Amino acid sequence: LFSGIAINHFAGVMYVADATSGEIAGCALDGTSCSRFVAEDSVGHVAIDLTGGGQLCWTDFGGSNPGTVTCAGLSTPGIRRTVASNAGFPYALALDVANDRVYWTGPFATGGGVYTATLSATSSGPHTRLLPSLSEARGIAVDSIHGWIYVTVQDDDLLGRAIGSDEGDARASSPCVETLKTCVDKSFGETHGRHSGLDH
Repeated sequence: LFSGIAINHFAGVMYVADATSGEIAGCALDGTSCSRFVAEDSVGHVAIDLTGGGQLCWTDFGGSNPGTVTCAGLSTPGIRRTVASNAGFPYALALDVANDRVYWTGPFATGGGVYTATLSATSSGPHTRLLPSLSEARGIAVDSIHGWIYVTVQDDDLLGRAIGSDEGDARASSPCVETLKTCVDKSFGETHGRHSGLDH
């Protein structure tokens, strides 16, 4: 069961996560010449950072290290850093390299929501729960330039955005989700300027 994918366009490699086997494989972009990058009991989604030496990060939502977000250098997959532990049921993740943050969704955790931690952490550090009312948040992406995080929410069938923030940002205590699109409005040509009231 493939669960995540990330691309290193400089090296012509895609990293594919298999939740069933618990492996992440590095493959040529045409799907050939695959080799194991890491092997876990369970892996979820993956995200890649191509700055510096590059690193790959992934979520583990049900293996021997459930509720963790882990990173490893692209050239040193055996040297891993647990960025966050006891992180609920981490699902999709996104990296904000410019601001040294990693964000992930936890749709099956108690209460669920969106979470964030320090990307460069050398050992499991504290993480912050953002947008707690988004219990079924699934997909996530970060706009580092403009300071937004974008999320898709399954039960509410919506695409929304909120101000990205870390532990030191006062806005984190009361983020507001702006609804951009709902399931019944699939024309992605323009953005609605209304607030859903999901999270104040």
